[in-house]
Order: sequence, then structure tokens, then C-alpha cells
Amino acid sequence: RRHRSTYRPSGSHGFRLPVQCSSLAAPSAGGVRLPTRPRPSRFQLGGSAAHLMRRSIHILSGLLPFVYYHFLALIPQHLVISGPQLISAIIMINILIEAIRLRFRVILPGHRDYERMQPSSLAWGLLSMCMVILVVPGGSAYAIPIILGYALVDPLLGECRFRKMSVTKVRIIGIIALSTIWLLSSYFIGTLWWFFLFMAPITLAAEHPNLKYVDDNAMMQLIPLAICLILAPWLGMM
Repeated sequence: RRHRSTYRPSGSHGFRLPVQCSSLAAPSAGGVRLPTRPRPSRFQLGGSAAHLMRRSIHILSGLLPFVYYHFLALIPQHLVISGPQLISAIIMINILIEAIRLRFRVILPGHRDYERMQPSSLAWGLLSMCMVILVVPGGSAYAIPIILGYALVDPLLGECRFRKMSVTKVRIIGIIALSTIWLLSSYFIGTLWWFFLFMAPITLAAEHPNLKYVDDNAMMQLIPLAICLILAPWLGMM
């Protein structure tokens, strides 16, 4: 008895490979259907709508320092809670909610799958913003450009990478965007103008490392905050 082969002829090309899962197969120019990997989704839950929500929250978070310095910071100290106390309370509530979420390994629309096991980028971003507002020397003149650099430039760089731009183009766009933020801050709110010379590249470099537990939402704010704290005694910013 002739042995029956699992390969079947395909026209003049002789044979074609067996496909175990037709839903993952894609045709090629030679008439051969090869299995292909499904395109991974960017988020565990929510898809494109969650991606848009995530980006929107990221950008709108840049309003926090304006709300604080124009309204919350002006709350009289003798009332129930002052502006700094409110920011401190937000930090504690943020940590508590994130601890509960991690305890039960919950992810919400917009969360990435790995955030089931580690602090989310949203929690890192909110914590870092509040830390900047609480302790940055020089007040709004330095808190606003630090937070805007995170809120606006980080999603901009993410979209550039998603569109397969080269590393050089992404870096150039990042430097231009961050420099613009710091220069506009010097014009409108009195930030030292020459800070853009080192804050732009430092913030861009802080966004690059892919650390396991610390999100770039924190790195882009806490490292510039540390630079301000180091320079403050020399510049009379304390």
C-alpha cells in the first residue's frame, strides 16, 4: 500500500505546507498559505477606544498644575483643608487604590496587561505630579513645565513610535517639543530661560529607559524635579 502523504500538490509549485489553523493563514505570492501571527492588541481591555481614553487622560493631566496654582493654592489655611494638604491626600488615596487594585490583580479599560502585576502608568503619573507640586522649588515656574513635559510630550513620542518613525526623528521631535515648553514657560511664568538647554535632553533621556517597575510617567517628572532641587540652593529658588 502506498503511504499517503500529508502534503497536497498545488499547481506547478509541487507541494504546499499543511496549515493547522486556517484563520491565522495568509496567502503569499506563490500560492502557498503560511501561518501568520495575529496582530497583538495594544491593550488588554478596550482596544482603540481605551487607547484614546488613555491618551486623553494623559494630556488633560497637564491641567492639574494650573488648577492648583490658580485655585487650590489660594485656599485659606484656616479652612478644613489647605491646597498642599489636598495634594497630600490625593497621594495617599492614589497609593491606597493602587494597592487594592494590585492585591486583586484588576485591570481596567486602558490598562496594559502587565499592569495587572505592577503599578500602572496612571498611578505613577498622578503620584509624580503631586510630588512635583508639593516639593518643587520655585513653585509654578518650574512645576508647570515639568508636568507639561510629561503630559504632552510623552504621548506625542508614543504616537511617533507607533507610526514607525525612526529613532532620530522621534528624538528630534521630543527635543523640539520639550524646548518649546520650557522657553514658553520662561516667557509667560518667569522660568529661567536657559533651563531648556539641559532640561529638554534630560527629560527626553528619562523617558527612554524601559524599567520594569518604574514607569516613564514618573521618570519624566521626578528626574527634572531632582535637578531643580539640586540647583535650587545656587539659584535662590528655595
